[in-house]
Amino acid sequence: MRKIYFLAASLVLSMGLTAQTNLGLNTTETVMWNGVPIVEMTGWDSYNLLNTAAPAMGGTSSVTASTTLGTTNPAEGTGYAKMTSFDLTGLSGYGVPDGIYPGYLDQAFPFTDKIQSVTFSYRSNLTTGDQAIAFVTSSGPGHDFGMNAIGQAIVDITTNESSWKTATATMNWVSPDPIDSIEIVFGTSAGAVMNGGYPAPTVSGSVLEVDNVFLTLSDGTTAGIETIKNPIVDVTVYPNPTSEVVNFAFNEGENVTEIRIFSATGQLMDVVKAETLTTVNVKNYAAGTYFFRVLNNNEVVRFDKFIVK
Repeated sequence: MRKIYFLAASLVLSMGLTAQTNLGLNTTETVMWNGVPIVEMTGWDSYNLLNTAAPAMGGTSSVTASTTLGTTNPAEGTGYAKMTSFDLTGLSGYGVPDGIYPGYLDQAFPFTDKIQSVTFSYRSNLTTGDQAIAFVTSSGPGHDFGMNAIGQAIVDITTNESSWKTATATMNWVSPDPIDSIEIVFGTSAGAVMNGGYPAPTVSGSVLEVDNVFLTLSDGTTAGIETIKNPIVDVTVYPNPTSEVVNFAFNEGENVTEIRIFSATGQLMDVVKAETLTTVNVKNYAAGTYFFRVLNNNEVVRFDKFIVK
């Protein structure tokens, strides 16, 4: 059965609520909105800009920032995302209805692998009757992230968890078409994040904390969410474009074990042992773009691409 979810229209606010540089959950960046500094989780969209700007625009908001960096006992690394739902009023003239809004993280990024799942750690403290949500959706040529999505996954969070708990959103691929992007969403109030199917929140103040987000790829390897945009292994790929061989040069002592090369449609082309200098024959490759993954045992530590001409 094809069951497709889509985000509430109120989350698609064309007000420049974007501060995307990478997918990290361990750092913050300062974003300015009408001269007001906003603390934003690096690389993730949230309501921080709209929420903090509310007074300057003639509205009121019940919290200073809806999404912040938490540092108390993170599940991994030095920090985590802390989201809080809030009341917002007085901005209907800007197309934003009065109501309870979720603490919210949203990141879309280019990706061609039909992943198995997205796993994350979370803690939650929800107001009565509310529930949090994790939502993954994918798009490709001729598709979108909503009713015409290629695949989706969803995790409903209905209980309070004072200690870190692990959850996995397993993808349901409803179309055989190739993908070119994935969107991951976390929200404190499912009824305010999703369009239909969930009760609307009646009290603000729900809290959702998220850390240690990673993907399980189609071949069973894993990739930390930060690795996609912030590779932890340096590699020089040459010549690029190429027609006969492609070389992968790593720094001496890099922890790498294997290189996997894929076509643009996801076909596995080669698996080779990673050396300080690794050469792969691509004479039989058709012209086009190819993607490679560098692994340290079963963990992907670098994504990139090269061109065969």
